[in-house]
Amino acid sequence: MDFRAKWGCGVGSGAASRRDRFRAETRAAILDAARQIVTAKGVEDFSLREVARAVGYSPAALYEYFASKEDMLICLYFESSGGLGQRLADIVATRPNGTPVIEDLKALGRGYRAFAIENPALYRLIFTINPLPRPPAGEPDREGPAYQALVDTVARGIEAGEFVAMSPLVVAVTCWSFVHGFVMLELNGHLTPATPPGRTLDQLPARPPADDLFEAVLHTLEAGVLRRG
Repeated sequence: MDFRAKWGCGVGSGAASRRDRFRAETRAAILDAARQIVTAKGVEDFSLREVARAVGYSPAALYEYFASKEDMLICLYFESSGGLGQRLADIVATRPNGTPVIEDLKALGRGYRAFAIENPALYRLIFTINPLPRPPAGEPDREGPAYQALVDTVARGIEAGEFVAMSPLVVAVTCWSFVHGFVMLELNGHLTPATPPGRTLDQLPARPPADDLFEAVLHTLEAGVLRRG
């Protein structure tokens, strides 16, 4: 997915730096207001107009920072101070030194799932937006920080000889697909067994709790990425 752009802040005069800093701070304030609104009211009735009122801007002014309502919600999920990128970065930063990289990778998977469970409506909305809005030139990539935490962890595992010697991007996308697929199935209720006609739930074979099932998925992922021999 490095359809992930780097941060595009320019380097120039002190005045330009101040403008960049002001823009970044304004953008962060807008996302903070958006998060408060989503937390209080959910995503169903979320509007740019309400965010604009909260920060004292006109709705039109918000388009200088975000291409659309969907674009703002994507940024809110992945990139804001309380977003997935910060969650995964914190996980990486607090892992004990010397921990096997595979344990770091599984910790990222658990963090990804936990964040989705905490924000289910936003998660479902974001991953059904098509096409995905791309950031304007010079703006930070939406999913970049979260994705980069995954790629960097995979790259460490490969460099240490712990993971299979493949492209970090290929391994990272494989890991993301595993975890994302499980989470989407879980949130949409597909991991809850249906009851066949004429049978009650207590007559069905036991199905592992979702937490246990997810750990089994992570174990399968581990078997796929670890280097053998």
